[in-house]
Amino acid sequence: MSLIVEDGSVVSGANAYVGLAACEAYHAARGVAFEGEDAQREAAIVRASAWVDGLGFKGVKTVPGNPMAWPRAGATDGEGGELAADAVPGAVVRATCEAALRELADPGCLLPDLARGGAVASERLGSLEVSYFPGARAGTELTAVSRLLAGYLRPAGLVELGRG
Repeated sequence: MSLIVEDGSVVSGANAYVGLAACEAYHAARGVAFEGEDAQREAAIVRASAWVDGLGFKGVKTVPGNPMAWPRAGATDGEGGELAADAVPGAVVRATCEAALRELADPGCLLPDLARGGAVASERLGSLEVSYFPGARAGTELTAVSRLLAGYLRPAGLVELGRG
């Protein structure tokens, strides 16, 4: 597998937001190893990029039909500042690095197959009873990613018609 990194210029065939060396450097600066075979690490970055793409960013793709979520026009940060429409924000790159580390350690953990339809509302161990909030999302949430991208994402459940 070959990483093709989106840099904000709508790179043809892009499948990642960060290259292998940059992801290694990100983790090394934090005292964490991003180790393994190159093919495994690259695949983890591709899966992490796809997962980040599905988080629901504000704004619209600058090129409709672009398979990657970035670059985007009309996207804002958590403080109301407009993001450049010809770049991938550093927070998106860092979030991809964080997600790739988890995906490398446990392939498929970001997008598990879930049979339930929402977040747990209550549990009981004796005679096992579990109930879920209706309509709540079920899936993987990473605190590090949530904090990095909090201002970039649409509020949960908000659907913007005609937006990608």
